Amino acid sequence: MMGILQDLARQRANAAAGAGGLIASAGNYAAENPQTVGLLAGQFAPSAGYLDFTGNYPDPMNPTQLLPSASQNLRQGNFFDAGAQTLGLIGDAMYAAAPFTLGASSLPAMALAVPRATQLAKRAKPLTNSEKKSQNIISLLKSGRADEVTDEMLELADTDYLNKNYDLPMDIESRTNRAEEMGFNVDVPMYHGTNSDEIIAFDDKYIGLVNDEGFYGRGHYFTPYQGEAGFYGKNVGKYNLKGNFLDLTRTDARGDGTLGDPKYFKWWANELDKLGGLDEGTKKAVKTLEDIDEYIDKNISFAKMINNDGTEGYIASIKNPIYETSDIHTPFKSPYLPQQVPLSKEGAKDSAKRRFINDMTTTYKYAENNPYKGLEDVSFSLSDYIRLSGKAGELSKKASKAGYDGIRVGDETVVFNPKNVRLPDARFDPRLQNLKNLKAGVALPLVIGGGATGLLMNQEQNPDNNVGLMGF
Repeated sequence: MMGILQDLARQRANAAAGAGGLIASAGNYAAENPQTVGLLAGQFAPSAGYLDFTGNYPDPMNPTQLLPSASQNLRQGNFFDAGAQTLGLIGDAMYAAAPFTLGASSLPAMALAVPRATQLAKRAKPLTNSEKKSQNIISLLKSGRADEVTDEMLELADTDYLNKNYDLPMDIESRTNRAEEMGFNVDVPMYHGTNSDEIIAFDDKYIGLVNDEGFYGRGHYFTPYQGEAGFYGKNVGKYNLKGNFLDLTRTDARGDGTLGDPKYFKWWANELDKLGGLDEGTKKAVKTLEDIDEYIDKNISFAKMINNDGTEGYIASIKNPIYETSDIHTPFKSPYLPQQVPLSKEGAKDSAKRRFINDMTTTYKYAENNPYKGLEDVSFSLSDYIRLSGKAGELSKKASKAGYDGIRVGDETVVFNPKNVRLPDARFDPRLQNLKNLKAGVALPLVIGGGATGLLMNQEQNPDNNVGLMGF
C-alpha cells in the first residue's frame, strides 16, 4: 500500500509540473502571477474537481473570487464550463478509488482534469482597465459593500466582464423574478423616443433644455405605445418602470374629456389641491363652479322632446341670473342628425351647464350683476395649467413629497427619479436599485436608442453627448 501511495504522490507532482508548462504558454499574465499558476496546477489535485463543481474553488485569474459552480454556469448558459466541471468531479471520484485500483484510476483522473485546467488557462491574460473596474465592483458587491458602487464606476466598467463574472444568476427567469421583487412592472413595457444613438442614464439636468419641463410634471416621459414614442425620436427604447404613480387620467366618472369640461376640471383641481399644488386663482374658480352647481340645482327645469329618430329626449332650462326673462337651454344639435337633444335628464343638464358657464365667461363677461366672474382666465385643461403656468417642477416636488414616484395621465407617464427605470435586459440587482446609471446592467450586449430629444415634449436633452440607458 505504501508503494501505491508513493506512486500517487509522484503522479501528482508530475501533474503539477505539467500544469506549470501549460501555464507558461498562457501568456505574460500567468507567468507573472505565481498564485494563478498554483491555482491552475491545483486543478489536478484531489478534491479540486469537487470544490470547482460546487463553486468553492478560487478563480485563478482573480484569486479573491470564487469560480461559479456548475449549476450557476448551467443557469447562465455556460455549458462547456459546466461540462468540464463535471469531468473534474468524476476525476475526483477516480482519485478516491486509486488505492483500491492499485493506482490504475489516478491517470484517468488527471486526464479528466485537463479540460477544465486548459479552459481556465486560456483565460489567463492581463485585465484591461475597464475589466479591473468591473472586478472592483464585483468585489464590493460580494463583500457587502454595494453602497460604495457609484454610477461613475458602472459607466467605466466592462459590461461583458461583469456579465461573465457576476454573482447573481442571469437567466431570464431569475432576472424577471428579481425585477418583480424590486417592484418593476415587467408585464407592461413602456417606450421612450429619442434622437440620441445610445443612453447611459436618464439625467435630470437635461430636462427642459430643448422643450419645456413637461405637460404633467418635470421628469422623464414614457408611453405604452411604441409608435407614439417614435414620434418624438427616431430611436425608441423599451423599458420597465416601477413606482407609486399619481393617476390623473380622465375616466367617464371624472368627466367627458371635452375641451373646457368643468367636471374633470374640478376633479383634477381637487387632486392637485390635496398636494398643495393649486394656485389661489384656480381654487377660486373651483369654488365658483361649485356655486354654479348649487345655483343650477335650484334653478333648472326639464322638458321632453322627440328626436328625429323617434327617441325621447330632454331639454334643460336654467334660469338666467343676469336676465331673468332669458333662460339658458340645452343647445340643439343639427336637425340633420338622428338626435337633437340628450336622451337623459343628466345629459341635458350637463349640456345646459356647459352653455351656462360659457355665457357667464363670454356673453355676460362684463355684466355688472354677473355673480360668476373670473372663470374666463382659468385653464380648464390640466396640461395647460401645468405647462403654461410653469408649474411642472413645483408639481413634481409636491407629488414626490406626498409619496409619489411619478404622474400618469392617459398614455403618458412621467417618472421623477431615473432609478425607477430599467431596461428589460437589466440585471435587476436589488443591491444597486438606488443607482440611475444603468450601463452595466444589461444581461447581454445591447445597443439601443436613448433619449436626447423630448418624448411627449419632456426629456433629458443632451445633443452633444452619446448617453444610453442600461440597467441594474
